[in-house]
Amino acid sequence: MVPGKNENKDMIPIAREINAFDMYTYKEQFDEALRAKNYALLRHHVIELTSQHPAIACSQLFSADSVAFGDDVLRIILNIMPVSNDRTIVIFSATEKEFMLAKEYLSRCLDGNEHFRKYEISKMVIRNCENFFVNPKHFARWSENKKKTVIDFYKRSMTEDIDQDSTEFYLF
Repeated sequence: MVPGKNENKDMIPIAREINAFDMYTYKEQFDEALRAKNYALLRHHVIELTSQHPAIACSQLFSADSVAFGDDVLRIILNIMPVSNDRTIVIFSATEKEFMLAKEYLSRCLDGNEHFRKYEISKMVIRNCENFFVNPKHFARWSENKKKTVIDFYKRSMTEDIDQDSTEFYLF
C-alpha cells in the first residue's frame, strides 16, 4: 500500500505500518518453508549479465503495488550479485502461486537484449529497493547530474508509484 499523489500525507505513517505488517506475514511463509526445508515454495528467473564489471548489488523483497494478487499485491524478491570481474547474476524470485504474474510484471527485465534488460533492472532497483550498493569506483565515474537524477527518482518513488524514463537511470 503506497499512498497516491492525492492521498492525505498524514496517512503515510499508517500506510507504512500496514505495509510492514503485510510484509511480515508474507515473510512468515518463507520462515516456515525454511524450517521445513521445503525450498519448492520459490521459483526463479535467472539472468546472467556477461562482460559486466561489478557495478551494483542488492537483495530486496519488494511489492509491486500496481499489481493485485488476491486481496493483496504481488511481491518479488530481487538479488543482484556480481560473481566475478566480468559477470553478474540477477535473480528474480516469486512464490509458486505468484510466479506467472511476476513473469508478466517482469517482462521488460526478462526480454530483449542485455543492454535493455540492464536499463529495466536499473529502474526496478531505483523504484523498489530501499537498500542497494553501487561499487564506489563505478559511482565515482557518474556525473553530478546522473547522481542527482538517480537520487531524485529514488526519493520520489518512496511516496509515488511512478514509472519514469531517463538515460541517467542506467546503473550498470
